[in-house]
Amino acid sequence: MKKPPFEHYEEAVAWLYGQLPLFEKQGAAAYKPGLERMEAMAALLGHPEGRFRAIHIAGTNGKGSVAHLLANALYAAGYKTALFTSPHIHRFAERIRVDGKEVPAAFVLDFVNRHHALVERFRPTFFEWVTLMAFDFFARQEVDVAVVEVGMGGRLDATNILMPEMGVITRIALDHQQFLGDTLAQIAAEKAGIIKKGMRVVIGCRQAETTAVYEEKAAGQAARLLWAEDKAGVAWGAFLADGRRRATIQDHTACFDIETPLTAAYQADNLLTAWVTFKEWMTTEGRNEEAQAAFRKGACLSVFRLKGRWQRLRTQALVFADAAHNEEGIRALCRQIEQMRPAHCRWVIGLAADKNLPLLASCLPAAKSSYYCCAARSPRALAATQLAAELQKQALEARAYTSVNEALQAAMHDYQEGELIVVAGSHFILAELPEALFE
Repeated sequence: MKKPPFEHYEEAVAWLYGQLPLFEKQGAAAYKPGLERMEAMAALLGHPEGRFRAIHIAGTNGKGSVAHLLANALYAAGYKTALFTSPHIHRFAERIRVDGKEVPAAFVLDFVNRHHALVERFRPTFFEWVTLMAFDFFARQEVDVAVVEVGMGGRLDATNILMPEMGVITRIALDHQQFLGDTLAQIAAEKAGIIKKGMRVVIGCRQAETTAVYEEKAAGQAARLLWAEDKAGVAWGAFLADGRRRATIQDHTACFDIETPLTAAYQADNLLTAWVTFKEWMTTEGRNEEAQAAFRKGACLSVFRLKGRWQRLRTQALVFADAAHNEEGIRALCRQIEQMRPAHCRWVIGLAADKNLPLLASCLPAAKSSYYCCAARSPRALAATQLAAELQKQALEARAYTSVNEALQAAMHDYQEGELIVVAGSHFILAELPEALFE
């Protein structure tokens, strides 16, 4: 492989993928806990993470939706707003955005050419390197505020070199137990690692197993906890002709309607969490009276667009894509499908090999359902034949296909009026669908 310096963006990105371990592709082999490498590299770059204000978001499910809602609302309120999320679906640059625009190819190329020696010196993971790149970009862009999503966990995540003004922790579920712990309390303790001295932290869901964990951590840091459900409520309204859905937000002082493309029932918690966080931010800024209008505009997700959260794809058939990939996510997805009451649901599904396959298979319905099993082009992917065999053991109708798109084409061939097709199981399954389907 060619070595830096490079002349072209594509060479630089290919080099990053080739040199740096990527968790989404390689799993445990790419997991290097600890902040020492990040802190050392950030110091050599003049600590870019300290040159912008930030809201830091951890959690198992929902953090991507909350991050996008917050970024859109902040932008609507007039802030120069950055957003850092992972993984990407179609393009590397989706991870790093300012005012909705992806990081320019020229910056990525220049960053790799200027700092490639750090790769040899520190051997960072792919996520550490991209986090460093994002923070440097945000600092150079002089953003007003960055919304930063944790990669995994929180305490030892690369993003945790931040000293944010606010934190958010969304719903906790069992996922990545080999790294974060086997119980909700243990996982919550890792997520609570983002809580720092004097911070305001919004907790998205009150869960019996995690409440004491957050309270103890907050007490030790003199941090202030805000429980979203104590501050406001969300009630779903009608579906609109353009595919959006109306919702009503009620808090202690006001009641107002929003319209959002986040139409799945499970998004209610995320809408609530984002609103409580945004209102707290605006109140502290002395701009409380502007919060409703900005959040209403931001809920449309028109600037920072979000892919793959119960998203209707552009096909003649009724096809939705959802990145659900753990037990709670799959169960929430099943509840959403039940609400749709399709005559039959055709699942295009693929999973990572390190997931609890029997458990996830047991979450899937047998009645009025069939499964088109596939695997992403990733070393971490579970073979389609193995997935199909496990589903068949659970008495589910399942067949294996050689690619994601072959599985989708087969489902669409079998599709009949009144049915539903769902593509789910992994961000990397969604990534192999044509981007035009998401537009």
